[in-house]
Parts: sequence; C-alpha cells; structure tokens
Amino acid sequence: MVWREEQRGIADLMREKTRAGEGGVIGFAGFMGAYETKMVAWFSALEHDLQAEDASTSRKLEDLQGLFEELITQLEADRPRTL
Repeated sequence: MVWREEQRGIADLMREKTRAGEGGVIGFAGFMGAYETKMVAWFSALEHDLQAEDASTSRKLEDLQGLFEELITQLEADRPRTL
C-alpha cells in the first residue's frame, strides 16, 4: 500500500521545472538517477511488499497491473509519434 502522504512525496519528486512558471515530469533516466538518493525512502515499503513471497498472487497487485496498462495506453495515445 502507498499511503496518501507517500503518494504526495513521490509526486513532488517527480515534478521538474522546465521553464519559469512551467512544470513537467522527470523522465525514466532522471528517476533512475535520483532513485537511490531521493526516491528510495518513499518507495522502500512498497518495494518490500512487492518482493514478498505472496505478492505474485495478490489480487490488488493484479488490479494495479491492469491500471498501469490502461495508463500506459492513455499516455501513448496522447504522445506524438517520432521515428
């Protein structure tokens, strides 16, 4: 479970200022680069739960996977295609 406070903390860390008054979101490389120094404290409980022996049979985890797939589909639909 990710508590509301943890969700807010993670969201704050994911924000990136692109220009004065404009905001964006860090990319995957930025996330991975900052994980050990900034993110790990916010994700440690979730990481522990996901590594538990019974995690693969969790109904909540299955539901979460489905929601992630929906989110990815929506994000990809809004992203311009580049070659």
